[in-house]
Amino acid sequence: MKLFEALALRKALQGQLAQLISIRNSTYEHLMDEEPEFNFKSLTAQIKEKVNTVTVLKLAIMKANMETELSNGLTLYANIIELANIRSAIDQLGDLVQVGRRGYLIDRRRTTQEVKVVKQMAPEELLKMVDNYDSKRRLLDAMIQEANHTVEISWPVK
Repeated sequence: MKLFEALALRKALQGQLAQLISIRNSTYEHLMDEEPEFNFKSLTAQIKEKVNTVTVLKLAIMKANMETELSNGLTLYANIIELANIRSAIDQLGDLVQVGRRGYLIDRRRTTQEVKVVKQMAPEELLKMVDNYDSKRRLLDAMIQEANHTVEISWPVK
């Protein structure tokens, strides 16, 4: 099974798990003179089995992520973490570009006429930093997507 298929399967299994939990929660209480629509113990057993299946699949995905080295010399897992860091940096810098447009002031007790506010960096420089991060993001994203479509994982685990 390819990694992207395993990721899709994990998402589907987690959706099924959420449905089972929701059904169990909604049928936990029932009228005394009626049988419950679903059996609590049976649902609990199904939930436990689904959790175990998802756990084994997650471990297989993690193992593939840790053992697969991409062209930049880092593991797939390290690249996934780096991609998350880059996305966070882009968001943070995007917030800084907005500073001043939303009325941030050094001292809110004074009016803007009384206090001169200067930025530590021109918005153009911030945007250049965002563009640099965005280029790295696109490259990493492409590398990760390629790996997701080429890396085989051991599933089901024997």
